[in-house]
Amino acid sequence: MGMTLVSVDCPDFRWVMSTSGVSYLRFHGHMEWYAHTYGDGELTEFAERQRALGCDRNYAFFNKDTGMLENARSCGSAWLAL
Repeated sequence: MGMTLVSVDCPDFRWVMSTSGVSYLRFHGHMEWYAHTYGDGELTEFAERQRALGCDRNYAFFNKDTGMLENARSCGSAWLAL
């Protein structure tokens, strides 16, 4: 079908999955909606979970009000370190 379901991290749940060889993860804030700055350990955990899916492509989107740029850089570093 060519569709990719969205994985989510938010206060209500953590869901990381893949469809069609693509993993697309939206970070909304783990402890509080749109107001959580992720630590390096949390981002490494998500990078490991995405990598374990064996996808051809992995995407992360930080949809929150605090620490977006810093978290995106750290997430990229976590991926490169794997």
